[in-house]
Amino acid sequence: MNNTKNSKLIKTLTICASVIASISLVIFLFALNLKVTVINPDFYKNNLQKADTYNQLLSTGIPSLITNTKISEDAATNLIAQQGIIFIVQKAIPASWVQQQTENLIDQIAKFVQEPHANPVVTLKLDNLNVYTSQISDGLTVLEQIIPSCTDSQNENSQLKQLLNVSIDCKNMTYNLDDIKKSIANARDQINKVESNSVNITNEVQQAYNAFVTFQSLIKNISIYLWTSLIIFILMIVAIIYMQYKNTSALIRSLSYPFLISSIVVFIVASVAKTPATILTEQLLTLNINSSIQNIINNLVRVSVTDLFAQLQLTSGVIALLSIVALVVTWYLFHRNKK
Repeated sequence: MNNTKNSKLIKTLTICASVIASISLVIFLFALNLKVTVINPDFYKNNLQKADTYNQLLSTGIPSLITNTKISEDAATNLIAQQGIIFIVQKAIPASWVQQQTENLIDQIAKFVQEPHANPVVTLKLDNLNVYTSQISDGLTVLEQIIPSCTDSQNENSQLKQLLNVSIDCKNMTYNLDDIKKSIANARDQINKVESNSVNITNEVQQAYNAFVTFQSLIKNISIYLWTSLIIFILMIVAIIYMQYKNTSALIRSLSYPFLISSIVVFIVASVAKTPATILTEQLLTLNINSSIQNIINNLVRVSVTDLFAQLQLTSGVIALLSIVALVVTWYLFHRNKK
């Protein structure tokens, strides 16, 4: 009678320990994933490469800052001038320089997020900017000179064709060459006015950080959640081993269930939450900036959120697979021994 009661008590305690272990492991997996992704600067640096952010900055981001996105009221004129400016920017500014400035900015933002009450200043350092703006200005001057007037365009314009892949036919075209030349001159004037080698963007970072007010406490205390859940999980596993060590089959099952249940929960949550999380993050990071830069940010958000949940799915999937294998082996051994 006492043995039966003890057996039921041990079974009940084992189930309780398994439930607590499962919950702890779920929290640990999410906390660990956030630790190595959301608050890890290297995570964003890697995703900048995956999202092709540096090339986007050179092809649309930086030119849009130079030209304020729209440099002419006429759409065709604006397009031609933009193509020329993009070409000049790509030739003048090395992609390695853009990468260096961006990664430096990410390190500063990471420090801001980790120490929001220390009043850190986030500054976009633009070392050698004057050198590159001078090169862009010279390039725009050359481009302006290359573009012919309508009178000159009656002659062969192979230079412009080679440079911008645009053929000029003044009789049929809907844009004015003089407007294009004027737009490029205006862009050059804007470039010549750029003198600062650094830009303080603390307010913009603060705006984005405040948008995630719900997650600030979680990010700040992520290490507490990580280590607390891990310690509780280990204690429950030790308790299960202590209660079931005499029965190998029951021990393996009791250890496998917390891993299997928690991994399935994490996998389902990661699969379901990916799309809503992407949409919510894009909404929260809608800033008061020009559309080209906003589009680059949105693209990075989509890549980063997808990568974040993909890592969760991979980790939980591997754990679930190993747990299922352990349960199948245990079931096979149990039935073989019965025979």
